[in-house]
Amino acid sequence: PQAVGLKSRVVDKENNEISMPCSYPDTSRMRKGFNPIIYPDLNIKYNVKVKAKGQSFTITVDFDEPVPEEWVGRIGYNIELFPGDLYGKTYIMDGSSGIFPRQANGPTYWNKEKEAEAVPLAMGQTLVIAPEDQLMRMKIKSNTEMQLLDGSLKHNNGWFTVRSLVPAAATKNAIVWEFTPNVVPGWKRKPVVHLSQVGYHPGQEKVAYIETDKTDDSIKKAELLKIQPDGKEKIVLNQKPAVWGQYLRYKYLTLDFSDIIEEGVYQVRYGDFLTNPFRISKDVYKRHVWQPTLEYFIPIQMCHMRVNQKYRVWHGACHLDDALMMPLNVRHFDGYNNERETSTLTSFKPLEHVPGLNVGGWHDAGDYDLRIESQAMTVMALAYTYEEFGVDYDETYVDQENRHVELHQPDGKPDILQQVEHGVLTILAGYRQFGQLYRGIIAPTLRQYVHLGDAATHTDNKVFDNEEQREKAAQMDELWYKKVANRYSNIFDPEMNLNEVQVFAPELDDRLVFMQSNPGGQLLGAASLAAAARVLKDYDDALAKECLDVAEALWEKNKDGESRNRWLAGAKVSILTELILTTGKDEYKQAMCQLAPVIERGFAWFGWSVARVMNKLDCPEFEKKVTEAAVAYKTRQDSIMQTSPFGSPLERSE
Repeated sequence: PQAVGLKSRVVDKENNEISMPCSYPDTSRMRKGFNPIIYPDLNIKYNVKVKAKGQSFTITVDFDEPVPEEWVGRIGYNIELFPGDLYGKTYIMDGSSGIFPRQANGPTYWNKEKEAEAVPLAMGQTLVIAPEDQLMRMKIKSNTEMQLLDGSLKHNNGWFTVRSLVPAAATKNAIVWEFTPNVVPGWKRKPVVHLSQVGYHPGQEKVAYIETDKTDDSIKKAELLKIQPDGKEKIVLNQKPAVWGQYLRYKYLTLDFSDIIEEGVYQVRYGDFLTNPFRISKDVYKRHVWQPTLEYFIPIQMCHMRVNQKYRVWHGACHLDDALMMPLNVRHFDGYNNERETSTLTSFKPLEHVPGLNVGGWHDAGDYDLRIESQAMTVMALAYTYEEFGVDYDETYVDQENRHVELHQPDGKPDILQQVEHGVLTILAGYRQFGQLYRGIIAPTLRQYVHLGDAATHTDNKVFDNEEQREKAAQMDELWYKKVANRYSNIFDPEMNLNEVQVFAPELDDRLVFMQSNPGGQLLGAASLAAAARVLKDYDDALAKECLDVAEALWEKNKDGESRNRWLAGAKVSILTELILTTGKDEYKQAMCQLAPVIERGFAWFGWSVARVMNKLDCPEFEKKVTEAAVAYKTRQDSIMQTSPFGSPLERSE
């Protein structure tokens, strides 16, 4: 595990030097938040110094004390090289050459810890990267032996890595690398033109953003070309773009062609750069824009379902063994930390199977867990879309009873409503079992968590039999327990209940359901149910009624939480907005009117939500304060929007 503590940074401009005292592990992050890793028994301090000289710079690593003898050969200093730039490029290490491979290849070997390691692509003290490319060529010289490794052999997302092991007994100048990038005198970055990949409606604003080198003072004329049926170009606009100014690393120019309303296929040319073709058309948003999200992304993410697309199976019916109640006092590697909980907050015991959770939900982005906020926010986004635009698009067949999904096969039902249904099924499943919402459902082991294959192979889809496992464990001797104890050492805290979990569940693969005593999470889920109740009416009246009943019950149970917390305050505003829109009850309107100070403080975060019910409230003082907050926010937002040529700045509004 990597956990480098950056204590401070010292900049010495006179000597062109930056130094950084570091430590391992980083005690400021260790075992906090999303960093629950149990670090090895190692404590080292070192200093990294970067010094520029001429066209080169050196990186020097000094240690306060020598690396412990048992760690010699295991600790090294790394620099990672982005693989996308290097595939197919060459390298030369001490005279021997090679090519950066597009995929990880062997051979491998067993290290002293009995882990499979990649044999280095090359070893030596002088490495030249991409000697054939003058814009990428770089030389690295080291005072110790370097290894060039393909990090994707151990981790699919790994980069190419240059690594030097720390020598035994080394302290001062333990590692010294000299980097010499190739410098092309007078080089300027070639211009790049940014456009809407979708195209433009004739009536909308149309601006091309021309990104140039910050030292490039020449401004050429830009051409807007209309492509004719015979392939010829017709120049419809030829003018110098306006100078916007510098943003981050580049200088930007803008070409405004909003006056061009004739439909057709166009390109923009600036100097030698010619953009891809794009359309100006009244039907530019009719197909291939938002539709793929609804046709592909959302249904492919559906958990507990088999998802087919003609000849292709995106994934089989998955996680049918959901889920086991969380163990107590654990810090999970993905932030599901419950060491403050003294019970499971339910009637279920740790590692007891909870029936009824193997339904609904979408896999989280990048992994397979079901986070309650992800489910809730997706449900709300879909419900809002259906309400606002009346989208009755039907391109997906969904059969909940048989856990079957077919892409590009209409079934006579609006896809958005079927997806809203799928989302609320997992939210309601938790409430039906617990009388509250779960925090999340996630894999118990790190090996499962990084799984990139078919979701149906993430677990064995067989419900874990706790009693059977206990009987099996009872027949095994104490030595065997100690051997298997390390199998899950990166998941459960050995200082807490690691041994108990591993002895009773050596073959555990069922996902764990984590609970929470967080009213903000409960109210966010409730808000999604209240919104879903509106759009599911007439689609599934019984489900719509259950959604509203649960939303109101969760509000009553969690409404008294402290509103100074922005997360909880936002959840309160959200649930009250949805309950007002769904029920029109005065009690919810009155509760909203009490939140003026909360909305003033967090208008940038949830002002948009309360704006949806302003015309339904009768509290002048509330309206006055919220309006003042909106005006103040608008002033700040306008200023921030002007910091980027694209109108989408990196800065937040507060």
